[in-house]
Amino acid sequence: MHEIDDPKGAQVPDAQGDSKKPPRRRPLDTLERVRREMTVTYWEHREGRIGLDDAKGRVHILGKISEVLKAEHGSDDEIAGLLKQVREKLKGDR
Repeated sequence: MHEIDDPKGAQVPDAQGDSKKPPRRRPLDTLERVRREMTVTYWEHREGRIGLDDAKGRVHILGKISEVLKAEHGSDDEIAGLLKQVREKLKGDR
């Protein structure tokens, strides 16, 4: 996990203004985890724990994270495909 995903020691003020450490969270490093976070956001809004603007903002950010994950996954697939082609070519040249 990268420090930027969940910085250790981050201080968050509570309602009384006292700083406390937030709970550790899983990084949003897979599409499944992003999807689950979107689901959590949906239910928090439906249950009235967060407002519509907050829910929209979270889902927007989560959507951007999912776009990055998809782009990274696509790049990984391309690299694996190219590596396979190179290996096949090297086998044929022997």
